[in-house]
Amino acid sequence: MNTLRYETVNFNEFADLVYGGISWINVPCTITVEAGMITQAVLDSSWYSYGISYEPFPADTGFDDLQESLGMTGEEVLNTYFTREEVRELDFAESRGTETVEVYTGNTGDGDSGLVLFKNSDGELLCSASAHTARAGWNTIYLGEADGVGFLMTVHREDRDTYGEIRYQVFRLDAEGRIFQIAGSSWSYNEEQIALDEELVRQWLDEMEDYLADSRLLLGTQDGELRVGEP
Repeated sequence: MNTLRYETVNFNEFADLVYGGISWINVPCTITVEAGMITQAVLDSSWYSYGISYEPFPADTGFDDLQESLGMTGEEVLNTYFTREEVRELDFAESRGTETVEVYTGNTGDGDSGLVLFKNSDGELLCSASAHTARAGWNTIYLGEADGVGFLMTVHREDRDTYGEIRYQVFRLDAEGRIFQIAGSSWSYNEEQIALDEELVRQWLDEMEDYLADSRLLLGTQDGELRVGEP
């Protein structure tokens, strides 16, 4: 449900799986082409017909976008529009020493928002995450630790009564700040088009909540409410 698994199957088996999607769309897949030949085809999820799919980690460009749109350096953006709310330390990357998390909140003129900066032990920025109170920017960012291993987690929930989704990603960083994903999954629901299997959904929620149980909120804007540093 939240990890990739590779199996070798013949074409007919693969075609049957693709055709086994929900009624209005085949199961999406990613195709790798080398020298004009298809060398690999990856089905998004065998649970797709129940609304469950693997969730890859999207690059968060919010901090970079702010710098470009405002014509400022990162330091200028933070000093002008944001307030630092919290600093925490945890080994969540493969770089030397203990990494640092800095949480900022502010408003650049379009509503309350926040930034989380992940830095190495030398204070160099590895990557960042952003959240906004506007619906398109809803995000919740956590810092966690399980079995002595630190990790980062993001959760996004969209609830439109009869349809919506929950998606999450769990990850660490390498020494250069690239994403090393541990887990990721999404569950979409639609009363009219996606079958609901309560047992599968409970299993899906349990897997997500296992990570949440070992996490602490850094920044959240879910439902348009800005939150910082809550358990």
